[in-house]
Amino acid sequence: MCSRHQLQTAFLITRKKAASGKALAFSFLGLGCLPAVFWIEDSFSLSLRAYLFFFPYIFLFLAQDIYRDEIDSGALESVVFLRDGFKDYLLSKNLVLAGIGFALSLIGFTAYAVCGLALGQLLPSDLSRFLIGLVVGLYYLAAGGGLSFFLKSGSNALVVIVGQACLGVGLVFSLTGRHSWVENLLAGSFPNSVARLRFLVFSLLFPNAVIVRRLPLSILGIGLATLCLLWFAERRIRKLELLRR
Repeated sequence: MCSRHQLQTAFLITRKKAASGKALAFSFLGLGCLPAVFWIEDSFSLSLRAYLFFFPYIFLFLAQDIYRDEIDSGALESVVFLRDGFKDYLLSKNLVLAGIGFALSLIGFTAYAVCGLALGQLLPSDLSRFLIGLVVGLYYLAAGGGLSFFLKSGSNALVVIVGQACLGVGLVFSLTGRHSWVENLLAGSFPNSVARLRFLVFSLLFPNAVIVRRLPLSILGIGLATLCLLWFAERRIRKLELLRR
């Protein structure tokens, strides 16, 4: 099977699974409803900022069950995946899911762009935040894939969300201690290299922060971390052998 046919097979199977996933449907619905509430209650500008902040989670929900469940299910023993074709299929899923995530994200941003142009409230910085958000989305997809080797049934996405929630609670409690690095983080002030490195570490745990504070070092760090995670997934899959049932 040539690489083009392998990609077509991965697209057909992955698209069907993604379309049938309830979590993705609810997340996309929520992504449409939450900014709409901000628009109604406050302004278009706040609604757009909310969308740009939250849309990378589409990629995280797409990464649910990306590897582990399929490896354990035995479905990869199908004749479609003869001669290690299952490895190419698993690797192709990243490209397919990235494409689906990009398409869904672009649909939402295009709708906002049209409204923003009509209202005269679309800024060039909004486009840059959208592009940074795509980088964040790819990072979520790669991180979800890495966790999927060890977790199954959507636990990889749940671990990320719960971890970020705990990190948020920790930041709230840190405010009472008047920690300077927390104050700098909230103010978007990074006066020295140490502060920038702290924000880089924070952004690897909560990458949406770089959409708000567009620090080049952190954006580059997230991009490099994405490549490392994809390399880890590629090496892990290439060494994979299915258990005979």
